[in-house]
Parts: sequence; C-alpha cells; structure tokens
Amino acid sequence: MSTIQAANISDGTDTVETTYVVNGSAKTLVNFDGTAPAITSSVNISSLTDHSIGNFSVFFTNSFGAVDWTVSSAAARANSREDQAQSVADMATGSTRTFWGWANDVKWDNDYSCLQFWGDLA
Repeated sequence: MSTIQAANISDGTDTVETTYVVNGSAKTLVNFDGTAPAITSSVNISSLTDHSIGNFSVFFTNSFGAVDWTVSSAAARANSREDQAQSVADMATGSTRTFWGWANDVKWDNDYSCLQFWGDLA
C-alpha cells in the first residue's frame, strides 16, 4: 500500500489542512431503507442486519480503535409527522445496534435512516 503525505489539500481556490480531513470527517456512514431493509449508500459499512421492527445492527468494514466513537442520526417515515427517536446500544469497535421509533411507545421501520460515525479507526 502506498502512503501520500501532505500538510494541506487544495482545489486551487480553497485549502484545508489534512488533519482536519483525517480527524474531522465521518469515518463511516450508512443510509438505508428500513422497510426493505436495504443499504442505499454507505462508506465503511460491510453489512446491515434486520433483527425486528425498528431494530438493526450495522457492521463496519474497518473497525474503530476503541468504543469511544460518536454517532449522529436522521430518519424519516413516509406520511408521518410523529416524533421519532433513535438509540444506539451494544456499541463495539466493529458494530453497533440501533433502535428506531419509540414515539408513543411504538417501534417502526423508517423509509429513510441515516447514521454517521466519528472516531479513530483501528
């Protein structure tokens, strides 16, 4: 494998330090349809497992170095304006479990679910 070392990256107009790109970018992300379920786009995701309604496991291609990574999420359900919540459990360096729904104590599969993860890869 080759290694490129540079202090800055430029497109000719804007310049950014490579430390910002390495440390400030999401290391993995996934967008999936929970009603199918199927991954519609991803970076550093090897697979998705559907356990039950609103209950999924996401597996990373390259693991994080520790279980101190962070996650942000967004979801949408067709023709619904109900409050939505997402929680993460079973955090590991190579995977996590996510739960969707819970508005009015009801779980559901979203038509659009998106998760982004930040942390140091192993």
